[in-house]
Amino acid sequence: MISIAPTYASVPAAVLATTFAGPAFGDSLLCTLQCQTGSECSDETVELAFDIDRNQFVSAVDPNEPPYRKVTTVKMGQETFEAEPFLVKDTRGFWAENLNAIFVVNADGSATFSNSTTGQTLTGLCEDQQ
Repeated sequence: MISIAPTYASVPAAVLATTFAGPAFGDSLLCTLQCQTGSECSDETVELAFDIDRNQFVSAVDPNEPPYRKVTTVKMGQETFEAEPFLVKDTRGFWAENLNAIFVVNADGSATFSNSTTGQTLTGLCEDQQ
């Protein structure tokens, strides 16, 4: 009898663990930012962390399906909020409508957070965590 089921007996457990653990298609970024302009500026650095699940950017199976809302949870300092992630070639980031703020990470890791309500701008660097 021929078996078409995959067998993993010859594959080391460590390889299997790294193959099946965590999100299969995503980015996890950790950023360190410093305020440049705005009324709420201080000399303190702020950590910002968020994930992008690239599966959210896959086209719908049926063209009649409504567009899906893309969501990420952002942790910025002590605050946590939802935002809509975006990917444009090598540029990643998010738009936080409730804050009227946008965050852009360039391919080299340089990043800018701009809040048009407060006029606050923070800049810094981001690193991939995966």
